[in-house]
Amino acid sequence: MTAQSWRIVRTELVRGVTPVALLATGASALVLLGAEASVWVGRWGALAEQVRVILLVLAPVAVAAGAWQGGREHRRRMPDLISSTSRRPLHGVLVACVSTTAGVWLGLAVAWLAAVLLVAPAATYAGGGWWWTLTVSLAGLAAASAVGVCVGRLIPGRLVAPVAGVVAFVVGGMATYRMDGLSWLVPALGHQSRGLSSLDTGFQLLQLSWFAALGATALVLAGANRKAVALLPATAAAIVAVPIIAGPGEARWHPDPAARDLVCTGDRGAEVCMTRVNAFLLEEAAPRVQALLRRWEDVPGGFDRAVDVAALAPETGPVVPDPATGGRTAALDVTGGLIVWNGKLVPEESTDVTIETVFGWNLPEVLIQGCAAVGRVDDAPVDIWAVSTVAEAWAGGNPDVGTVRVEADAEGDDEPAAETSRASAEIGDAQRLAALPADEQRAWMGTYLEAASTCDDETLLALRGELR
Repeated sequence: MTAQSWRIVRTELVRGVTPVALLATGASALVLLGAEASVWVGRWGALAEQVRVILLVLAPVAVAAGAWQGGREHRRRMPDLISSTSRRPLHGVLVACVSTTAGVWLGLAVAWLAAVLLVAPAATYAGGGWWWTLTVSLAGLAAASAVGVCVGRLIPGRLVAPVAGVVAFVVGGMATYRMDGLSWLVPALGHQSRGLSSLDTGFQLLQLSWFAALGATALVLAGANRKAVALLPATAAAIVAVPIIAGPGEARWHPDPAARDLVCTGDRGAEVCMTRVNAFLLEEAAPRVQALLRRWEDVPGGFDRAVDVAALAPETGPVVPDPATGGRTAALDVTGGLIVWNGKLVPEESTDVTIETVFGWNLPEVLIQGCAAVGRVDDAPVDIWAVSTVAEAWAGGNPDVGTVRVEADAEGDDEPAAETSRASAEIGDAQRLAALPADEQRAWMGTYLEAASTCDDETLLALRGELR
């Protein structure tokens, strides 16, 4: 790059769309990442994947910024004047794209660095090739900027930029909603794996090639004197797009065995295990879960360990008794909103979902699996599910603040009276169960597990009668 070209670029970076693109992208990324902090905090792979998820918004911002920068000459009525100079049109297009891309990249970098402060101190797994996911995100933003510049150059008008941004958002939303190969042609991801799965490096290189060819096609189309030259990068883009479209959709994700390796602790009680990617939660989660597991001592077929659900084989079911010990393994699903912005678990006293709540979910699962095994999930008596809710509350700790509670209705939301009455009855049953002597509580839960495992509705309904 010559000194004159560098001065032009530097001027554009200061006086062009770069500062606005930086501010818009950075603010949007900070808000979007912050709103879903529980999804990625403490996990490098999940953070990189979440960046691609929020490209659903950031890519349209890049398109709009590029269209505004690309249409500047039209707004200032300068095309005829510039065409009389020796400057090649492609030069102006490249400068516009560089300034736009620099703005959106810097904005994303600000948000990324802020997020790193919440990931680096806690992260327990750095594998999975997440840097490739981040690289594809940058390439997608660059391609979006190039497409925006092309639109702004070819279609004059002050409303072109916002309209182009809206169109890009709609197209991206429709593509990410799909489950086939077309969804991989846009920068954004429809969902993420929370660092538990990864995309093949070869496929991500294919996506990089696609975005590079797409961006090159847009730039050449906007700046070349002979538009036919754009057929070269367009042909390359088409060639790369074919295997992307023809390939599988969601099946592109592959489980990451290293991320799912178990890290366990059992020095001060029952064994509690987390996947390596979630192991940063173990120090806080272990004592809380072990306190719940202690309640199952001397309960036949009770829970004697707890494991991150991501490491369990879905076909076996998380709560099937171990043939060797007779005990069950409780599944802990920490992929939801159990984690707050600083990488800690939601406090036990919170009215939101806590790890105690999640532990309690295993009790209805015993009944679901038992009824599914005998083909009675649909025709089992409705009242037996209320019994599983009582067991769920007991397993989750204190029934008064556990998984069964009646919350105040939102304004304008009328809860059916029957539902409110049923929930109140379940709370009362759970409180009466917790008020029994400890040995009677354990006997009740042991009978529940045995009956739920075989979908024995008569015994389950009798258990409910004991609490009335």
